[in-house]
Amino acid sequence: MVRKLAAAWAWLATWHHLRQAATVLLGCLALGATVAAFGQSYWALVEWARNHHIPWPATWPLLVDSFMAMGEVRLFIAALDGKPQGSRWARCGGYWRGRGR
Repeated sequence: MVRKLAAAWAWLATWHHLRQAATVLLGCLALGATVAAFGQSYWALVEWARNHHIPWPATWPLLVDSFMAMGEVRLFIAALDGKPQGSRWARCGGYWRGRGR
């Protein structure tokens, strides 16, 4: 009986490590995809600003992409914490009617 419990516990511990490794891998893939998407978006916005003669075309895309980056980071943290995207925590950054957790 004790051996069966020990074997079951060893399997669960291995499963936990595999799940943790998969979570880290998914986080790295999501982060890489987000960085690549923002890089492409930044380049396209710089080209658009140059074609429309906007002053300082290299800094102008930051005005557009910074708000999207903040939302992406908030959703990334919510996903790592196991909170659903539609939860109050994800929408309000952990504060809902003055009650932060």
